[in-house]
Amino acid sequence: MAPGVVVQRTGGHTPGHSVVRLASGGDRLTFAGDAVFQVGFEHPDWYNGFEHDPEEAARVRVRLLRELAANRESLVATHLSFPSACHVAVAGDVFRWVPMHPTTGSFSAPQVPPTLPQLRRTACLSSRGRTAS
Repeated sequence: MAPGVVVQRTGGHTPGHSVVRLASGGDRLTFAGDAVFQVGFEHPDWYNGFEHDPEEAARVRVRLLRELAANRESLVATHLSFPSACHVAVAGDVFRWVPMHPTTGSFSAPQVPPTLPQLRRTACLSSRGRTAS
């Protein structure tokens, strides 16, 4: 397409859906279009009623989030709240959205909630009349 611009067809969401990757010097940015939405960080295997091939859309989302978490490449997606520019982090069994500060361009530290196994343990112990420590 142009130096530093790569378009990759992903499918899943809609026929022909694509992810656009930009590179300049050492900076990298991925525009994921409709492939990633807010709840998709915590539940990347979930899909919505607008996806053409829901199972493929979930596979695309999981693969993309894993890759972005590993290489710390910036992400922008259509359905993320302001600021939609972020990094992806891994927290236990889920991904986390680490937003970019809108004026400084720095990334805030991710808030790390309990992991899914910790939540299951807490729920199990609480249902028996005990609380987890």
